[in-house]
Amino acid sequence: MLETEIVLDFDCCHCDNLLGVTLKCEGEGLARPDAKALAKIPCPHCHQTNHLVFTPDDGQVIEVIAELEVVRYKMPEPSLN
Repeated sequence: MLETEIVLDFDCCHCDNLLGVTLKCEGEGLARPDAKALAKIPCPHCHQTNHLVFTPDDGQVIEVIAELEVVRYKMPEPSLN
């Protein structure tokens, strides 16, 4: 199993305080060249949750958002034919 440890620095999306975290990532998905990961990081200052999207191979922070958008797909109505 593949495993890596990365250090990420980012601003809290709620209170703009600088945060730093060390994350251990593991799994077969790390072998993909376009792998992305998600971590829920609570802010020690405002106690709100940051959803951190990053690339585990180089530790680049892609996005820090307050809440994840839940995507729901509407099933088409069946045809009566």
